[in-house]
Amino acid sequence: GDFGLIGMLRNCAKKAHVGSCLSARDFSSFHALLYAVNRKTLAKSKRVTVLRSAFSTRVFSSRNELPLDRRRAPAIGKGNAAKQVENKNGQQPLQQTLKSVRQNQPRITITASEAGEHISYLQERLSELGSLPPVWSGGATLEKPKNSVDERKTIFREAHALLDRIEKSVNTQQLNPSGKHGRELSLLLGQILEVYSKTAVPFGDDTSIFDACCKILTLLEMWNLDVMPFHYSCAVEVAARESRWKEASILFSDQIDPDVFGQAPMEITHHLAVGLYSIARNAQLEGGSTVDHVMDAVLKLAMVCPTDQDEYVLSAGIALGHAGEGESFANYLKNSYNSSRLGEPLNAAVMNACVLSGEADRALELFQELVSDPLHGDSEWQYAGEYNSMHPLCRDVAMRAFGDCSSMNLSEVALELYQQVKNDDFQISIEALCGVVKACERDGRWGEAVEIFTEFLDRCRDSGWLVVGNETPSVVSREQAIANGNMVDSNAVLQQALPQIGNMVASVMRSSNADKKFGMALLCSQLVCNTLMSADPTQDKQSFRKAENPSTLLLSCFQGQEDPIVGSIVALSGLHCDLDAFRLYEAAVEEYPLHSWYNARNCCEFVQSNHSAANVVVSSPWQNGQRHIQLLLSACSAIENSNVEMESSEITLLASALSKAMRACTAAGQPETSLWLTKRVYRVLASKDAINSEKTFSLGNAVSSFFGYPDAQSYGYQESKLTHAAAFVSETAVLAESISAYRAMGRPDEGLQILDSIPDSFGNSSSPHRKGPKSDSRWIPVVNQAIFLLADQNRVDDAFALYGATNEETQDHETLIAMATAFEKDEQWKEIIKIYYHALKCGRLSEKLAFLAMKAVVNTSSKEMPKQLRLIAKSACEVAGMNEKEWIESRYWVLDRKLGFTAARLLMWWGDASTAHEMKLRFAIEQVESRRKAGLTPKNVVLRYIVNRIRHYKGPTEILPLSRTQWLNLLRAVIDEAQNSSLWYDAAFLESVLLSFLWLDEKKECVAFVRDAVERGVQITQATVDEVTELCRAEGLPMDDLLLMSRSVN
Repeated sequence: GDFGLIGMLRNCAKKAHVGSCLSARDFSSFHALLYAVNRKTLAKSKRVTVLRSAFSTRVFSSRNELPLDRRRAPAIGKGNAAKQVENKNGQQPLQQTLKSVRQNQPRITITASEAGEHISYLQERLSELGSLPPVWSGGATLEKPKNSVDERKTIFREAHALLDRIEKSVNTQQLNPSGKHGRELSLLLGQILEVYSKTAVPFGDDTSIFDACCKILTLLEMWNLDVMPFHYSCAVEVAARESRWKEASILFSDQIDPDVFGQAPMEITHHLAVGLYSIARNAQLEGGSTVDHVMDAVLKLAMVCPTDQDEYVLSAGIALGHAGEGESFANYLKNSYNSSRLGEPLNAAVMNACVLSGEADRALELFQELVSDPLHGDSEWQYAGEYNSMHPLCRDVAMRAFGDCSSMNLSEVALELYQQVKNDDFQISIEALCGVVKACERDGRWGEAVEIFTEFLDRCRDSGWLVVGNETPSVVSREQAIANGNMVDSNAVLQQALPQIGNMVASVMRSSNADKKFGMALLCSQLVCNTLMSADPTQDKQSFRKAENPSTLLLSCFQGQEDPIVGSIVALSGLHCDLDAFRLYEAAVEEYPLHSWYNARNCCEFVQSNHSAANVVVSSPWQNGQRHIQLLLSACSAIENSNVEMESSEITLLASALSKAMRACTAAGQPETSLWLTKRVYRVLASKDAINSEKTFSLGNAVSSFFGYPDAQSYGYQESKLTHAAAFVSETAVLAESISAYRAMGRPDEGLQILDSIPDSFGNSSSPHRKGPKSDSRWIPVVNQAIFLLADQNRVDDAFALYGATNEETQDHETLIAMATAFEKDEQWKEIIKIYYHALKCGRLSEKLAFLAMKAVVNTSSKEMPKQLRLIAKSACEVAGMNEKEWIESRYWVLDRKLGFTAARLLMWWGDASTAHEMKLRFAIEQVESRRKAGLTPKNVVLRYIVNRIRHYKGPTEILPLSRTQWLNLLRAVIDEAQNSSLWYDAAFLESVLLSFLWLDEKKECVAFVRDAVERGVQITQATVDEVTELCRAEGLPMDDLLLMSRSVN
């Protein structure tokens, strides 16, 4: 080996002696080689090979990419920069050459402090880019694909240039590795290796970061510095990222070789799993027994440090699982004589390997066979002087397997294991939580899935509770983690677990959407975005509150994961917010154009096919409620992060905001979301009260216990000063909307129990609908909702008793409407009229009550019906601020639906019953024309009525002097307007159009219209198919088209 070094040394000297081709690299190599030969530190041939490789490998892809101090130095003897000094033979002396080189080169040395500052700057820039995907991810995309690769490449070049300056400083003896700078240089080189490991991504050229790592290892040996395991670990990771499995396995084997590092135990970090994974991949390439190679390395590690044997075995499970050797590892468990000696951790490692290699069913088989069987000898596990029935990782891995297995009805077992983890206060992996949620999704248990997800959001900031299972070998009790000092920063864990969190929220959204709980799906997406943005120090704290469409925040939080986006698109479509769904898809494509977005695109195409038109705004109560929810969650985050005591006025303001959000959710058909919002806000406020010590009973105990919240006594407060949570749940706006939500959910008993929970101290009775009146007007919203709920249950007497218990001064418009609604269901028409006159007297008349009064007049069959209807209409138009004719015409179609055609025509002064239908049709045509001129889409009921009446055309009349051609043009105009409404996909409307075309004897146009509807995907009826079949036979059309139509039969 020394002869090879001497040859390289002679080449460098020859170049310097000639004087025309010496470069900075040759200059540093000359001194390094000379130093190595003189110190005689390269005894082992393999180190000579590494050294030669480091000096001979071309790290950069082209000359132009070399840093300035790596390029060829100016030729000596040319120009005015130096004078040529030649001997008698015309040759320049070597010493004069070296002196000239130093004089012509810029300052390329660096001090130790300057190098440390530069390294810190590079590490700070790397932290802004986020972490790289795991080694075994198989080329997963980076978190920030737009700039991450270029920035990492730049950082690598700067780090490599810094290494060259450090090397030159040593060669010029500005830094002394054998003296005072030895420890600093070892640390600096280790930090550069760490930078290399975080920039090891494909640059698109032949740049090899591993070769740069080899150079650092060589310099450590040459300078006789301490070579730490961390140095080797970084190099192993870089080699693995470049798929140089042989080199990675050799370096890792050297790291655990007693002849190299002695009897030093290996630290339990992710580098351990990476090294074992490299051994597994190399064994697969060489055709050996993968499991045996990995387990041999584990046994060597265990010989050095027997106390860490369990962690080594569990790391082997991670490595073999990612290598796809789950089944082989299971065979090793069954056949190897080491199985009994390694014990329960080996069972957990094998189960984990099966899950990671996609064999979840096999993992559950092992769970049943090895863990659940009490007669199995290896099923006991001891920790901290106590015995447990199973290893905690076995339990955690089983929960992971429940999410990926193909079996059904496993959610009960998964929830039981999850409860055991909670009771034992153990750590839990994000993959286990995701597995439990997926098991609930398969079994249709959306409520449990949402509950687990919200518990995760509440506890994810607790130190030491959450771990990343694919990276962490084991899980321990939180007490043990605190004792061992293994408290990983919760924010870092959340950032590391983003893919798994994205999978979990997508599963929760799928299970909620499957049960039509679209509001819960979107609420969970907003909750997780708010939590992640609060945990990320790089995020603007106000960005969540300011977002116009909160669903787009999923893109930035999960770096373009598709499943959460698909869940949001489905939920928005289910809530008739189609435009928001389209905007979300467009934002996803714009932000991540390289993603396929296959499922998201298919969802949007389906939504668009069922939508009237892409440019039509479909009004939805959720659009209003979503903004309230967004502001409410932002306020909750501010409360959690604040130590300021809240005032009662602020709690009232918070309750008012919540009631608006709850009202919008209930109106959108999502009452469950209303109650979950209440629980969320209560939890936030209850956490503010946890520091109080005094305990007493108050209103908060009664109401909060009914909602299933924690006992308010556990948060302790004085009766004279309610806690935040107790004061919040006593707000009547929240109680009223809660009763409304229970009413919408069809759970009246639970709604009425809210009233029973109100104690005497806040009114004249403990049960407002049973004993005494409520003189306090703040309880009227609660009473109103209770009357509505009693009316739905046909308990009119109870409703009237509750209504009678209120004072006239405290009643409002809603109170009278609620009682009139109860009388309507019981058909007590005269009582409704009494309430109408009472409303007139006290000035609380509303349009809703006027409609109810008109309906009561119609059903009393009084001779004075026309007069009474006009009197009620006159009083209603005064409330609306309109004249009588304008009010009746604008509300005609509502009056026609509620009162019937006879009463409606009397209000319109269509006295002649024989011509009333023609008058109604003319009125409908006039409305269509007026709205078209105003640029508005006519109402569906108007278009439907016109199409239905065309079939009764018998020729021009005095009221409607329209010819057949004019009627046909009118039908075509109605069809054009229907394209901008939901009627365009309505099978009943299509059938009406078909009959109208036939009545007007337009058979060909009729067939063309039906065929176009079939191509749009409209589900036509069998009667329509039969009718069109006859037309096609009459017109001689091919029958193949009928087959297409018959596939869409409803």
